[in-house]
Amino acid sequence: MSLGFFNLQKFVMASYFLSLLFSLLIAPAFVLAQVDDPLVPKWVEKDVKSARWIAKLLPLEKQSFDTIKTALDVEKPTDDADYGFGARRFCIAHGNGYSSFYVDAFTFKGKIGYYKAGIESYSKHWPQIKELIIKAWKESGGPEFVEDERGIYISNTYQAVFDEYKEAVGMHLGGMSHVQVPDNLKSDYEYLISPMRKSAIADDACDGGRRAIDALVEAKRIDLIENVARDYNPGGRVYAVLELMNLEKKGWKLSSKTQTTLRKVIALPTEISMCFADVINSGLTAKQVLRYYRNYGDLDPGSRPAFIRR
Repeated sequence: MSLGFFNLQKFVMASYFLSLLFSLLIAPAFVLAQVDDPLVPKWVEKDVKSARWIAKLLPLEKQSFDTIKTALDVEKPTDDADYGFGARRFCIAHGNGYSSFYVDAFTFKGKIGYYKAGIESYSKHWPQIKELIIKAWKESGGPEFVEDERGIYISNTYQAVFDEYKEAVGMHLGGMSHVQVPDNLKSDYEYLISPMRKSAIADDACDGGRRAIDALVEAKRIDLIENVARDYNPGGRVYAVLELMNLEKKGWKLSSKTQTTLRKVIALPTEISMCFADVINSGLTAKQVLRYYRNYGDLDPGSRPAFIRR
């Protein structure tokens, strides 16, 4: 045999022992990484118990903000937004073990116009506890539900309540005109007038309202912008006021009806948010937002007034 053969044999044996050593050191950690965290029984018990809360909330359309808060044993809502004219959008949620029970609702003068209620989980254990949750839901008298990848829920809309809300807004701001909306502007227009939305005023990606109002301006659809000023989205109205006043400054003649609407929107006490990148400022009025644009006119961070800065 040649010397080269013996050297090759030594190399193979050395490689074998190195591989074996690597396996002994690394394999335990690899195996541990593959084992999921075991379920915590107390957490699962909380999740199952919460599924029975649905029985305390039925019929949900008869509930109120306070009764839902009491039923879910929550002191403060997760979200609570005043839309003005007696309208409100809130979310009340109670965190449990691996899931949360929540109620998202829109009300007008205390009457529920929309609700979505159910159990939501972002845990990797959801597939393991899902059947226990569903069983408890059904046994407690819970209604048929919709299931998605994150949980189960029920929802409903009561158009009569939304009609009352729209009538109240129209009585104060003037009714919206009948308009023809082209297909390429429908999503933008509907985004701005949605009664379920409260846009934040921004010049960036914080809210889709800026992109939507820019689309209407670019299309020169002043009639659509005038309708947005009388719509049901508080932030959408402010976007429209800013753009109409900007058009007026450029020489566009606004009707006396539109001018009256603008004055009324500016005088509303409904809280509006402004958003700049990751900075969100809440609790502003339309008048404060307008004052900012009058004084600064841009969103350069260095020119932000005190109530906008960090």
